[in-house]
Amino acid sequence: MAEIAKPFGWNVLKYIARQSLISAFSQVDLESLTIAFPESHFQQRALKEDIRSSLVESLNQSLEEIDYLIWDLADERLGVFGLHPSGYITRSYEMLELNGMDFVPEKGRLIDFGTDEHFNLWCNALEKFNDFLNSKNLLEKTILWYVPWAFDNIDGTPAPQSFRLNTVKINLAYVRYYQQVIDTTSIRVISPPDELVLADPNHKWGPAPFHYQNAVYESLIEQL
Repeated sequence: MAEIAKPFGWNVLKYIARQSLISAFSQVDLESLTIAFPESHFQQRALKEDIRSSLVESLNQSLEEIDYLIWDLADERLGVFGLHPSGYITRSYEMLELNGMDFVPEKGRLIDFGTDEHFNLWCNALEKFNDFLNSKNLLEKTILWYVPWAFDNIDGTPAPQSFRLNTVKINLAYVRYYQQVIDTTSIRVISPPDELVLADPNHKWGPAPFHYQNAVYESLIEQL
């Protein structure tokens, strides 16, 4: 994204990765978790920041420098882990890659994306997020990117599934999350033209239905 934004005169100040909204407004004791951490510095940092629920702290540190706060819901797709006695962490790509698809933390349980339980938890977190943005005068600067998963690659071949998730089902599951933002907040929601929503099999982060051709990102930046 940084490479695409620069020609438009924008710099990416900070990238908060792998942090679902539910986890961002939760409290978890890092020392109580018995999970392995990846060797990659970026992945390790993302995982630890998710456990620490670093979103609010990170935004508070950059308030004076933020022109736009770009938000997407990609990291909601794998659900969250509910932990005993309390708290939630994101079921992230890094965690599953390191521990396996069936991994669940000790004293934890999986809450799948799209279920009523997940949606209700997410709506509660959205209310807290909206209140925070409003209190920091960030609401008008916040943009939610609404981009459905792509069915096809730019070369006409089918886009691959991600973590056994069906693209039709995941796109349908996302609808009420986006609609909740539209119905209950003043956050601006933008989308690219439907015909541009194609995946790039040679994307720098690998093939996935949510790793799009550059034209998708350029369209979104042009709408800022």
